[in-house]
Amino acid sequence: MNNAMNNSLNSLPLLQELDAVSTILLAGMGGGYDVFATLPLYYNLIAKGKNVHLANYTFTHRQTLQGEEEIYPGCFRVGPAGNEFQGLYFPEKYLAQWLEINDCNPTVYALETRGVKPLFQNYSKLCKKLGIDAIVLVDGGTDGLMFGDEEHLGTPLQDYTSIAAVHQVDGVRKYMGCIGYGIDDVSHNCFWDNVRTLEHVGGSLGTVQLDLTFQEAQLYCNAVDHANLYKPGDGSIINNAIACAIQGNLGCASMQNRTRAHSLQIESIMARYWFFKLDSLVSQTKYYPLIKDTVQENEVNVAIRLQLPRVAPMRKTIEVDWRSMVGM
Repeated sequence: MNNAMNNSLNSLPLLQELDAVSTILLAGMGGGYDVFATLPLYYNLIAKGKNVHLANYTFTHRQTLQGEEEIYPGCFRVGPAGNEFQGLYFPEKYLAQWLEINDCNPTVYALETRGVKPLFQNYSKLCKKLGIDAIVLVDGGTDGLMFGDEEHLGTPLQDYTSIAAVHQVDGVRKYMGCIGYGIDDVSHNCFWDNVRTLEHVGGSLGTVQLDLTFQEAQLYCNAVDHANLYKPGDGSIINNAIACAIQGNLGCASMQNRTRAHSLQIESIMARYWFFKLDSLVSQTKYYPLIKDTVQENEVNVAIRLQLPRVAPMRKTIEVDWRSMVGM
């Protein structure tokens, strides 16, 4: 891989903070293909000589994971070997094989869906094993930025679990990013309110609009195309939407052959990253006290769906024009 990046992501305050560390864990926080949403960061950081590892809150079935090494209960080291998964849902394997093809470290750590405490323990063990200095959680979509008092939360169970677990990990810097605005069923007016709140408390670490002038974005789009080969016509909705936005393929037609979301309207803002200090985000949430000690995934679900509405007055959804928010 060419070590010389173009203008890239380097103006982001997040990247300036990461300049001070050497070993970084990038993790997909919301399940599924979210680990792919870390790749623009990944390519930028490895080009700088950083030691970067990848992890994902996984939706992959345990039976599919059985061929991989379970280094801790619920934590699997996924490598590129094997082809018996063909036709199976296995984003971590798709990515591991792509990384091997491109002469990168072909390991992706798959973290099984559990409550906050078991996930915290696995992140803590993984950080110790790999000598991690900083963790960056990345959400494909924007429901991870919901504080918990919004009318429409999207599907935040996995995002909230990841945030609460990593917040408790000691001895590392912790950050959160999101990309894919407009894809989730969330209260978008509240998203912008939350961004402003985090800016006000000093928790914002920048935003950037990706396009094909960024070499990292080009490499990301190539990785998404590679993953599509394993599930033709049934690829990741969020990552394909982001890739289409990066490529300037707006409207509905560009998703026709990629995913099942044939009617999703692609907008350029779907390719915009936002980054924040994780601890600043947690300080604003309503859900953290309710889920921080959970052991089972169902406990988190009960807390979000039944307990949270009783403790957090709901902020209503109001339609907003995102163009007025970002000057596009």
